[in-house]
Amino acid sequence: MAPHRLTSALLTSLLATILTAGTTDAALLDVPSPKNYVRRALARAIVLNNHVYIEGGQITQYEDGFSSIRGRVENQVNSTLSIPLNESWKSESVTIKATPKPFESLARNRWYLWTDTKNGVFYAWGGYWPFGLEMVTDEVYKFTADSRGGGEWGVETLPNGVRLDQISPGEAGAVTSTGTMGIVIGGQATPWTQLGRDNTRQLSGMITFDFESKALMNGTQKFSPFGDTPVVGASAEFISGVGENGIVIVMGGHVGRTDKEVPLGEMDFFDMRNVTFFDPVTKETWSQVTTGDIPPSPRIGFCTAAFSSKEGGHEIFIFGGSNERDYLVYEDAYVLSLPGFVWTKLPTPPGGRRAYHTCVAVGNRQVLSVGGRGREDEIRIQDAIPQGLLLFDMTAIEWKLEYDSNAAAYESANAIKDWYEKRTSSDVQWSSEGVEQLFATSAEALFTSGDSSDSQSDSNTDSPSGPTTTTMPDISAPAGLSTGAMVGIILAAVICLAAIIGGWLFWRRRRAGRHNALTEIDDLGELGVDGAVDRKELASESHVREMPSDAQVEELPTKFQDTKVPVAHYHEVDGGHDYAELPTYHRPRPRASQNTLPPVELDAGYTERELM
Repeated sequence: MAPHRLTSALLTSLLATILTAGTTDAALLDVPSPKNYVRRALARAIVLNNHVYIEGGQITQYEDGFSSIRGRVENQVNSTLSIPLNESWKSESVTIKATPKPFESLARNRWYLWTDTKNGVFYAWGGYWPFGLEMVTDEVYKFTADSRGGGEWGVETLPNGVRLDQISPGEAGAVTSTGTMGIVIGGQATPWTQLGRDNTRQLSGMITFDFESKALMNGTQKFSPFGDTPVVGASAEFISGVGENGIVIVMGGHVGRTDKEVPLGEMDFFDMRNVTFFDPVTKETWSQVTTGDIPPSPRIGFCTAAFSSKEGGHEIFIFGGSNERDYLVYEDAYVLSLPGFVWTKLPTPPGGRRAYHTCVAVGNRQVLSVGGRGREDEIRIQDAIPQGLLLFDMTAIEWKLEYDSNAAAYESANAIKDWYEKRTSSDVQWSSEGVEQLFATSAEALFTSGDSSDSQSDSNTDSPSGPTTTTMPDISAPAGLSTGAMVGIILAAVICLAAIIGGWLFWRRRRAGRHNALTEIDDLGELGVDGAVDRKELASESHVREMPSDAQVEELPTKFQDTKVPVAHYHEVDGGHDYAELPTYHRPRPRASQNTLPPVELDAGYTERELM
């Protein structure tokens, strides 16, 4: 090896050691010691080569365990971090490896990461530069991973004819990978996402990156599941095994504007009650109304992870997030189960409110949540979760602080299985025949083949028990009209009509009888019979009185969310100056909800329960 190469290798190794040691005071650290770790946020994570790779974001840290914050309140991360998945570990003691980046322009927040598992690489594009510093002309970057949690960065060569200057890079888009391509839907472009940009605009359409041809394509209206409507802050997950090509499911986020700058809190939003999904190859798009413990809206900055069971079911985990309209940071977690399209609220996550974190499915059945933060004034408060690494067991329905590399294969939680066993596919209010056909195979495998009325009769008596399981919400079929329901409505209408006709006939007969009785009494009075009754007294009719016009009718009390804590927009502090994370996030005035979807009335028998 040449002397200069040896020296370079030694310096690189030494720098990596310093970054991971967590005890030196020579520089701010991308991986501080657990006692010095405060918060990590705005990063992205993917799973590749049996490691979790954590890319970008900002970190807050103490100095030697004391409360004085080193440097700015938050500092950009200049290394690619990784955590092994081939061995079990605990959050408080796991070693996080850091691979230095070749240049500072790779230090960004909320990257768009696309994972090519087949070739052992991931691609990075978009995101925004912290503080708007070290900005350069954008490129598509490629990280080739090794088997030890490290790897090498490079710039991907795009085919002739692809011009990046004609595609607006952004952040806050819904990003996912299908195995053959990377996808990002919507987002927004700001002066911190693109060199030379002087305004902020929400982005419509969909960007795709083909792993084979390296073609980066800017989708027009026909390529986006939302047409030309901008989507900001949504989340996307790819689910294989549904249809011929799998589906990409999108949830949450705001409805952006392309004509002017609008603060997030003043935008309309996509209600979590409705989910949109599409075939990534054919672009055929569907939507479906969900039931159960529907998460509150609006919601951005939440994380998601998807799982598929051997029985044919699919579950999507969502955790936390921010409500920019009402200044809330959520402290909740849910699972959406397909094909039932039913939401289940999970036990309250430990560690408090959390937004702008990242989640990945790890091992066989766990979710790893990395980082996150609550309100602005909580940035300086140390995270209750060691190193910000919180795990959730999807089968046991349990939060944990340790990763189990030997966990059994994923199975849907017992309560989810129980929910399907007590229902049939006809209990799902399918939005269209196309959606029903799309999930026909999984529905046939999961739902009972028995009669729906029989299966529902004991749904409240058979519930799982134990400290790590929970009871699914006992929801009736959503407000739809199956064949059985139509027959029931027709029978009820016939009975009601018969009752009305019978009542009318009874009234006519009674009135005729009373008229005959009065005639006989008149005859008796005229004959001078003792005890004759005055006709006017018997014939008088009762008066019907209305309630006073000023009477007030009180409505039932509305149901409030558990968490109502104002959240301010985050700022990075350097000395006496404030650095706004995104220059267009202004504090809006509270206003009424503007759901983009019409409200759906729930069945009167529906009750919402938190799973314990």
